[in-house]
Amino acid sequence: SLSSYSSNRKLSSTLSCSDDTVPFRIHLITDNYGPSETSYSLLDENGAILLDAKVGNLWNNMGYQYEDCVPKDMCYVFTIKDEYGDGICCGQGTGSYFLLYDGVEVASGGDFGSMATHLIGCE
Repeated sequence: SLSSYSSNRKLSSTLSCSDDTVPFRIHLITDNYGPSETSYSLLDENGAILLDAKVGNLWNNMGYQYEDCVPKDMCYVFTIKDEYGDGICCGQGTGSYFLLYDGVEVASGGDFGSMATHLIGCE
């Protein structure tokens, strides 16, 4: 589930995952136009939607966190979009995101234009 969080970054997982899964975490801070511009999604290699935050579901300048145990032997695709094309940093606030896979930061950003896509666990 998606929940608000304080901006203190805790890198250790609060989840206890089974042996065939790993903790996956998304941290996101929106810019001044969260509700009207920002969306993101997480899909597995089969195209199944694990997370889909559409435009209109995120507040301005707010922190969000998603955390879950995901299967180890899968490849995941994280995509974040900005409808205006100016990312979530730095012209209209200081939004950012970072992704943790099995306790390791595997991607981060904020100044991405219209869209950024990251492949996770795809080695």
